[in-house]
Formats: sequence, structure tokens, C-alpha cells
Amino acid sequence: MSALKSVANAFIVGGILGLIGHILLKQYIGVLGPDSPIIGLLLLITMGIIGGILFNLKIYQKLEESSGFGAMLPFSGLASAIAGAIVGTRSSGAPLSQAIKSGLMVVVTVVGTGTLLSIIIGLIAFFVA
Repeated sequence: MSALKSVANAFIVGGILGLIGHILLKQYIGVLGPDSPIIGLLLLITMGIIGGILFNLKIYQKLEESSGFGAMLPFSGLASAIAGAIVGTRSSGAPLSQAIKSGLMVVVTVVGTGTLLSIIIGLIAFFVA
């Protein structure tokens, strides 16, 4: 696949996932009102469920193959990665507790890396400014 086609696929798939998230956000605001403190939580849970369902239907893996970060970067990509770690661990014959630990390690790795990078970038911005 050419680099241009790969980038175009990433933007298209990422854009569609973003559009789905925005439509859900507007629906939640319409039902709960704009000042509801649980709208963000509901949106993340919904996108996570969508990612998990698409992973179990073997659709998300195809999206990741064709669009790379376009499918991996949205929150639904994190849910798909967690589901993949759990299913992969279970398919190797490990107990459920080990599979859950594998899924949690994905969360810890992603959140930990993001937090560490945010701290580093924030410190750089603080000392440069």
C-alpha cells in the first residue's frame, strides 16, 4: 500500500470514529443537558464498548491493518487493544486472572506513557517559556 493511501485511510477511519464520537456526544448532551458531569464518562464507555464489540467481531483488526493509527488512536482503539491482550492471553491457555492482568497492563502502559510524556513536555514548556 502506498504511503499516500495509508495516510488517507488513517484520516478516513479516524475521522469516521471521531464523527461517531461527536454524534454520540451531541446525543448525550441533548438527553442529559450540556452541564451534566457524566457526559464524558458515558462517551468513553460507549466508545470502549464499540471498540470491544468490533474487536470481537474481528472488524477492528481489519480497520487497524488498513488504517494504522486512524483506528488505533481513538479511545475505541485502546478498548480493542485491551480486548486483544485478554483474548490473546486466554487463547494461550492462561487463566482468566492472568488475562485480566494482561489487559490491565495495556491500560497501565498507555496511561503511564501518556502521563510521563505530558510531564516531560510540560516541564520543557515551563523552562523554555
